[in-house]
Amino acid sequence: MSEKRARGEGSLYQPKTSRFIWAACSYHGRKIRFSTGETDWKKAGTVLRKRLAEFSTGIRKPSGHIMFADLRDSLLADYGVNARRSLRFNKQGKPYLDKLDRLKFFERFRADEIDADLIRRYQREQQAKGLSNASINRSVSALRRSFNLAIEDGRLSSAPYFPMLPEAKPRSGFIETDEYEKLAAELPAHLRIILALGFFTGMRLGEITRLEWKQVDFIADTIRLRTGETKSGQGRVVPLVPELRAALLAARNDSPFVCVKDGARVQSFRKAWKSATKRAGLDGLLVHDLRRSAVRALVRSGVAEKIAMQISGHLTRSVFDRYNIVSENDVMDAGRKLAEYHAEAKRQLSENGHTADTLCTRMQQPKSAVN
Repeated sequence: MSEKRARGEGSLYQPKTSRFIWAACSYHGRKIRFSTGETDWKKAGTVLRKRLAEFSTGIRKPSGHIMFADLRDSLLADYGVNARRSLRFNKQGKPYLDKLDRLKFFERFRADEIDADLIRRYQREQQAKGLSNASINRSVSALRRSFNLAIEDGRLSSAPYFPMLPEAKPRSGFIETDEYEKLAAELPAHLRIILALGFFTGMRLGEITRLEWKQVDFIADTIRLRTGETKSGQGRVVPLVPELRAALLAARNDSPFVCVKDGARVQSFRKAWKSATKRAGLDGLLVHDLRRSAVRALVRSGVAEKIAMQISGHLTRSVFDRYNIVSENDVMDAGRKLAEYHAEAKRQLSENGHTADTLCTRMQQPKSAVN
C-alpha cells in the first residue's frame, strides 16, 4: 500500500514486512528511505514533511552522508561532556578510547553501510587477532552507543542489529583470612597496605593507589572517596576495621599518598605481586580478586546488601551479585545453620511437652503407627 504525493514532497508506502509506514524522498539526487514510526497515514505525512524541511535547512543529514568517523567523534564528545573516566588523552592531548580505537575496521564505511553482517565480519577479524569475546563486545557496545547518539541527535533514523558474542563466565577468585595472612607475609612492605586496603574495603586498585592521607579519618574510622575520583564518579564512605586502621597507622609517611615506595606513589607492581602470590600458593590471584573477597565478607557479616553496595561502589545489583560469590564453604555453613535451626525447633517442641520424633524415626515405624 502507498500514498501518492506531489512532486518534490516524497512518498509514503507500507511494506508487507512492517507495521509502520515508510517514507521515500530524494536528497541531492540520492534516494532515501526511512521508517516514520507511525501507523497512521496522516501522522506519517507530518513526519515526512518535517524530515524534508530538516534536510533542506541542513538541520539533519541523510545517513548516507554520515561516516563512521562522525559517529566516533560524537561518542568521544559525549564521553568528554560527561567526564567519563575511561576517556584518555595521548601526548598530543587527543582523546581516545581503547574500545573505540579497535573499531578502525569501520573507518571507510558510511553509517548506512554498517549492518549486522559487517559487524560479524569485524568480530571474526578481531577473533583472528586473538582478542577476547568480552573485549570485542565492549567495542560493539561502543558502536551501538554511537548509533544511538546519532539517533538522539536526529542525524540517523534507525540503527542496525548489533550481534554480541558469548563471553566467559566472570572470575570467581577470592581469598580467605588465612590466605590473606600467607600473602601478606610474602609481599614487600610497600605492597602490604595495598593488600590490606583491598581485602578489608573492596576499593578498586585505582582508588587505592590514588588514596591520600587527607581522605583517611582516624577519628571517625572512615575513608572518604571523593566525587569524580571513583569509577562511577560518585563519592562514597568506606569504614575502617581495627586491623586496617592499625595497618594504616603503621604505614604513615611524609607523602600525601598512602601507598608509596621510596617516597613515590606506587602505580605498577605486577611482577612483585605475581611472585608473591606464587610463593603463597595463590598463583593466578588478581588484585581485583580482593574486591570480590571484600564484597563477600560484607554480605557474610550481615551487612544489608544496599549498604554493602554503597560501600563497594556498585551501582547495579547485577554486577554486585557477580562479586558476591558463594563458595562450597558457604554452602556447608548454610547446612550447619539449617541443622541448628531444626535442632532448636525440636528442642522447643520437647520443652512444650510434645513428642519430638524425627522424620527418620517416624519413617521406621509401621505404617499403622504412623497413621
